[in-house]
Amino acid sequence: RDAAYGLLTESDCKVGHQLAAAFLEGADPQVPSSVLAYHYRQAGMHEAALQHYLQAGDRSSRQSLDAEARRHYAAAAETLALLPDTPARRRLLIDVLLKRVQSGMTSLPVESQLSLLEQARALLETLAASQPAEPDDRLRLARIDFYYARVFGYAGQPGRAMPYFQRVLPVARELGDQELLTLSSIVIGMVELAHGQIAKARATWMPLLAVDEHDRLQLHPLVAAFA
Repeated sequence: RDAAYGLLTESDCKVGHQLAAAFLEGADPQVPSSVLAYHYRQAGMHEAALQHYLQAGDRSSRQSLDAEARRHYAAAAETLALLPDTPARRRLLIDVLLKRVQSGMTSLPVESQLSLLEQARALLETLAASQPAEPDDRLRLARIDFYYARVFGYAGQPGRAMPYFQRVLPVARELGDQELLTLSSIVIGMVELAHGQIAKARATWMPLLAVDEHDRLQLHPLVAAFA
């Protein structure tokens, strides 16, 4: 097989991979997205490859297969580099970088995580310098700050984490991002409670206490106790 493959021209290889991807996608709905991504990338169909790498990464992430997710997201970032440099491509690359940070939160060195976040922040700054900001860019910046906070938190550096959580909270409230609001509020409130600032912690948690009874059960026990 390898010998026969080596005899093919580059054009033949691309056509073969394109046909293989089309056949597999149509014949087997269970074929792994990473396999389709490989064939589409070899075929030079980078947009299709990118979508399948992202699907593979998201699926692995949902299954807590973090190392596998990181490989797929890294492949997605490499594929993005093959596409024309547009604002949309930069925004998607920021999102992919954050996915890589999330999947490596408990296993990668702090320096590696911070490097990815610095790349994401630098990309966002180039967007801000070259065109009007989109509303989602504020949310991207808040997510970058949120992951800075989490990286420092996991590294046992709460003093460096707290300013980032505090920076995220008002943006999450304004833009209505429930995930950022909930996680940042819980951490900030717990720190305030640990310092004996009970009224302040309750004020921080108040937006979380307004949810219905079913959702309250999903809150941290300390927060739910205030409900």
